[in-house]
Amino acid sequence: MDCPPAAYDMGLIKAMTAMTARGRSRLLRPDGQGRSLDPYRICKLRYALVRIGAVHGIGRSGASMMGVFNMSQSLMNPAIVSIFDFLEVHPDQNRYVVYSYFGQKHTETRTGESHENVVSLSLGPLDCEILTAFPLQEFWNRQQCRVFAVAVLGLTDKMTGCAAVADTAISFDPDEEPSRVRIMARLKAMGMLSIYVGKCEASISWGAVRAWVKGRELGGHLINWHGSTYNHPLITVNLNWLATRYREVDTGVEVSIEVARLVKT
Repeated sequence: MDCPPAAYDMGLIKAMTAMTARGRSRLLRPDGQGRSLDPYRICKLRYALVRIGAVHGIGRSGASMMGVFNMSQSLMNPAIVSIFDFLEVHPDQNRYVVYSYFGQKHTETRTGESHENVVSLSLGPLDCEILTAFPLQEFWNRQQCRVFAVAVLGLTDKMTGCAAVADTAISFDPDEEPSRVRIMARLKAMGMLSIYVGKCEASISWGAVRAWVKGRELGGHLINWHGSTYNHPLITVNLNWLATRYREVDTGVEVSIEVARLVKT
């Protein structure tokens, strides 16, 4: 027997889906199938954690997802997740940024140093968290200073927001002053697109963060800023208004973002 619409968890459905530019609801499904990361672990009452992993994308540019579930009905369980616990993490990729969906936090990790490659969680009874690891692309100037460290996090207002990204391209000219990085993302669906900019030897000029959609520059009220200008800022572009705006687009919408940095004084 079919369930009435009121019987469905609409909040959960909205967190798993997003509106396309043609006004249709699309399920954000990762490319790879989910599988258990601990298939031979016996869940006991004092350590009843289940971890499920999945991958979206191909090669080093892909994102790796992990769902961590506390199956205990009465105990709070801490969890320490290493970057190497994620599927298809490459040891020669120096840095990753891990985003937690429910905690709304981002942590930059390294693959080479043990004290910098873990993320800590504290899950209450029957609680869960969704972690997504993104490879961090680093850019250096002629003086060998790290000017930019960038990762496209996808739609951070969705559980599997990385699955909304069809393709990305990031470019940087070391001779350009002031230093700028240009990010192009082609999206399958609309939402809150987030760009992570790692800690570098320079600061971001707030007025120099610009975004375009189909050649049209977006207003500053659609670009949000989270964090310090010197310490792991997160740039969020609100693209929800695009739903039903470009009905002729079938393969997705390309978003261009430009971020400038000024030397610290």
